[in-house]
Amino acid sequence: MERKSGHKIDAVIFDMDGLMFDTERVAARGWKRAGEQLGFTISENELRQMRGRNVIAGRALFQEWYQGSISYDEARNVRTAYVTEYIEKEGTPVKEGLPELFKFLKEKGYRKAIATSTQRETVEWYFSHASLPFDFEESVCGTEIKKGKPAPDVFVAAAEKLGLPPERCLVLEDSFSGVRAGAAAGCSVIMVPDLQEPDEEISSLCLAVCRTLREVPSYL
Repeated sequence: MERKSGHKIDAVIFDMDGLMFDTERVAARGWKRAGEQLGFTISENELRQMRGRNVIAGRALFQEWYQGSISYDEARNVRTAYVTEYIEKEGTPVKEGLPELFKFLKEKGYRKAIATSTQRETVEWYFSHASLPFDFEESVCGTEIKKGKPAPDVFVAAAEKLGLPPERCLVLEDSFSGVRAGAAAGCSVIMVPDLQEPDEEISSLCLAVCRTLREVPSYL
């Protein structure tokens, strides 16, 4: 479909945590559990900075904050154990409107890709515990690209895998770093806020801000 910008949108590129799955809240509790066990306090502002970042970026943030006194990998292991225990018991929580959006995109012939900072094996595990199949034509995960969000690399790579220029792809994101990455890649971006509402800068980078995924089809 032709957009107001004049670009034809052929594909939708999805983030995962906080966008498709309600896992950011679970992860935040996991980071706090890590702090309790390892003797550090992670603030809400620091949690916000962690969202949407891959392992490499996470290590860099921990080094900046704790100057080597706290091991990112050890803390991440505690967080991962917490998330794993939760999902094994409760299943992967799917965000409102996702099944309906998948159905709409299939009916209208839009292609789908996933571009996430989460490692591939974790992505596959999340989907195996969700009520939805992994139905993406292409995927770019974790540290498969050198620079994580907010660098544009993950979305550029996803568009390349689809064989499309970025301007013909719509990115769906929930995090500031993800919105910045999608915009820098040259994609149209819709933000569906999860734990953080957009400020003026982030709103200016978005085609739209939707309250749930149910609203996305009205922009396609």
